[in-house]
Amino acid sequence: MKMKRHDMKNEFAVNFYKLWYKLIYWINEKYKIVRSFPVPIYGQSVNEEPIIEIRQNLWDNPQQYIVEFLCSSAASDLSVEECQTISTWAYKFIKGRFLIHEHLAEYSVFEYFEQSREVIKLYGVRSMTNTIYDVLCRRDPPILVETVLLPFEGKIVYDTFIASHNIAFSESVKKNLKKLYNEAYAKYGIITTL
Repeated sequence: MKMKRHDMKNEFAVNFYKLWYKLIYWINEKYKIVRSFPVPIYGQSVNEEPIIEIRQNLWDNPQQYIVEFLCSSAASDLSVEECQTISTWAYKFIKGRFLIHEHLAEYSVFEYFEQSREVIKLYGVRSMTNTIYDVLCRRDPPILVETVLLPFEGKIVYDTFIASHNIAFSESVKKNLKKLYNEAYAKYGIITTL
């Protein structure tokens, strides 16, 4: 059972987890995805395993879950801005595999191939508490990961879970990846909002 502790001094994270945990808990209460799921509270130890399962259901049909949540009494104590934030998650998320190219002071750079596989974009993704470098056990890029990117307070975050693939890239592959990165950077720069 994997438990996560949080830093209560981080207002950015406190604001995110308030909304995220409320949404996740409501989905489970309505659809009974996992049994015996206590209300997750930021700042307390939280079992991540049931959240991962609920999250998978959310991203299979985000519009349905999020619209139902926002129309429910569970959202009645949220501000207009908080409701707007959650509503953007229904259509401004990016779910998929990403290649992390580098870790910078403010964010890590995720490379994403658009559906057509012809368009490559780079996203500056911020973590809630620990750096993404620390979350990934201090592995050096390039790193292949799966996650969901979300807009939050004018930045891009991931939905609290990153699955990494233990793949070693040869020097020639790294060289090609760097070339693709440079082309995407020249064309779009690093996108920091969704």
